[in-house]
Amino acid sequence: MSWQTITKENGLSATEVFISKLSKGLRIEAEFYVSDSSDNGKISGEDVIDYVQYGTSKGLNEENLGYPILRLNEYELSYAGVPEKYCDLLSEAEFEALKLKKNDVLICRTNGNPKYVGKAALVMEDAEYAFASYLFRIRPNSKILPSVLVSYLNSKTGRKEIEKYAIVSNQANFSPAKFRQISIPEIPNTLQKSIDALFTKSWHLYKTSKANFALAENKLLNETGFKTYRPNQENSSIRKLKDCLKDSRFDAEYWQTDFDNIQNIIRKNKNGFDTLDQMFDVIAEKSQIDPEKEYLYAELADVSGATGTIDNLTPLKGNDLPSRGRMALKKDDIIVSSVEGSLDKIAVVSVEKDNIIGSTGFFVLRKKHYVPEVALVLLKSEPIKALLKRQAQGTILSAITKSSLHRVLLPKLDDKTQMEISELVIKSHIEIRDCKALLEKTKRAVEIFIEQDEKVAIAYLNK
Repeated sequence: MSWQTITKENGLSATEVFISKLSKGLRIEAEFYVSDSSDNGKISGEDVIDYVQYGTSKGLNEENLGYPILRLNEYELSYAGVPEKYCDLLSEAEFEALKLKKNDVLICRTNGNPKYVGKAALVMEDAEYAFASYLFRIRPNSKILPSVLVSYLNSKTGRKEIEKYAIVSNQANFSPAKFRQISIPEIPNTLQKSIDALFTKSWHLYKTSKANFALAENKLLNETGFKTYRPNQENSSIRKLKDCLKDSRFDAEYWQTDFDNIQNIIRKNKNGFDTLDQMFDVIAEKSQIDPEKEYLYAELADVSGATGTIDNLTPLKGNDLPSRGRMALKKDDIIVSSVEGSLDKIAVVSVEKDNIIGSTGFFVLRKKHYVPEVALVLLKSEPIKALLKRQAQGTILSAITKSSLHRVLLPKLDDKTQMEISELVIKSHIEIRDCKALLEKTKRAVEIFIEQDEKVAIAYLNK
């Protein structure tokens, strides 16, 4: 009995590939040759590249020394965000050569987590920053608009194509050479322009959201007295032994005078102050996981430091959750990274579900004195992040312990101020939600074109 008969009688799908047609990379696993039922035309990555470049591999710093360098961490949805690290080893000529320009497409080249490899972001405006070496940039030619390329690469269909060519070992890798091999749908200009218009609309919503969040931050800074705060440059501090013994801290960094200045501002707050562990219920209990139940899992990479939202909740059975997935989350909980290098990862849980699980790498703070949106803005403020960072301990992976939270002072806020700040943040988050919905629509339009045709895709975009 032939393989054609077997597959037909059993409702199976199979693709016949001759040895002479095997890929140059000698890929022989069946998954690589899964057939694509699309009748639409295709081009290769090679066909759309006008220019490609790796980022810098030189060392980065957190002291704002040198030039700002964008990393995967600063992707914001499908856009290139604002760098958090710098490089003082680049010459001016090297920086100029690596500066990001409007319509550059940034693609993640390598990562320990395969799901982030190949992830794409678009540079929406000329920027005064460069990018790191585990990203590469592409400037596409006239065959595909940059926004359409990003929408395709981030779509389910694009992800399958990336995963098909990515090399996975200890680190997953998707190089420019592999990008040249992927198949890309040949999308008609009319559909491309419609997708691009929606992508641009989403960008405007994103910018409006950021502006409203900035208003909320400004209001909080004015109300708490942090508006005039500037980091102290003093490099010496004299302390009593009894103070060091009380806090069990003898490291010089802990006793910087800048922390005294922040705490003095908080102590003068007109509405009073208290410690973090008194201003929140700090949830420490880990959940009992049912191996057969489906959970929505939030990990550190799913939190947007820019918007204070959780960008993705991954559905996973209990027995598929990582060992760190043990913290039950409720609507309006604030999650804060306990890792020193990720203190920007703060978000409000906005979903009302009984199966949301977070990583044990988060502190889970439940509302007590602050409304959730105000807590978000306060904990994201630079002075409070500095106080949190002060409590970090450890060498290889410096982290904050729950037992140190009683040493973090927080200012109290009156109800009227909290309401005004909350309204601005809620408005900002609604705009981010709508922005995400439009970006999802651009990706789905590409998928519909691949699965069906241009007419159906345009009808979907016009809904």
